[in-house]
Amino acid sequence: MNGSAKKLLTAACKVTLLPLICLPYFIQAYWEDSIFQISAVSQPAFGQLILALGVLLAFTSRQAAILLFPSTALICSGLALWLASQVPLIIFPAALTLTVAVSFLRTLLKSQIPLVEQMARRSKPNLLPEVVAYCRRVTFVWGIVLSLSAAVSVFAWFVSPSFWRLYNGFISYVLFATVFALELIFRTRLRRRLAQSQFRSDGIASALSNHISP
Repeated sequence: MNGSAKKLLTAACKVTLLPLICLPYFIQAYWEDSIFQISAVSQPAFGQLILALGVLLAFTSRQAAILLFPSTALICSGLALWLASQVPLIIFPAALTLTVAVSFLRTLLKSQIPLVEQMARRSKPNLLPEVVAYCRRVTFVWGIVLSLSAAVSVFAWFVSPSFWRLYNGFISYVLFATVFALELIFRTRLRRRLAQSQFRSDGIASALSNHISP
């Protein structure tokens, strides 16, 4: 099997397995009448098993960023079953979103490169000053949006469990997709403006060169 086939197979496994790993959490959190009809005796043991799998996944994987969601979902699901409490299920979406928000905001500190700029430099190492400033603003916006979403996620539970499910299972994803779409529009406009500016600069430079040359 060549390298490209192995990469394709790995990607397919991730797409297939990650949702399955998160399945216990989603069943507990989003089904009012959970299909997990587990006896009171076996429930703590089953919770401990899921918790152990989540901890094992979190500490043995070399791809911690990719498995942050499924490992945390397993841990929260296991704790909920073990302790017979809904609190881990309620906290999970907010905690995960807040963790990502901190990942964005902490890179705005001095001597740090904004997270969006780090992503941009992977494809284009040399960025214009305007692009660097834009990346910093986008990093800040995502950090604030994610922080607010985490706060709303917790508040939603106090409104009603059904609203909590609706927000974390649908509204939050629509919010993130909207922010991403708006950022894509602004990014496209910035590229056009920079391209037009570069075109005018090249035109002026060419005219001056033709005027100066004998």
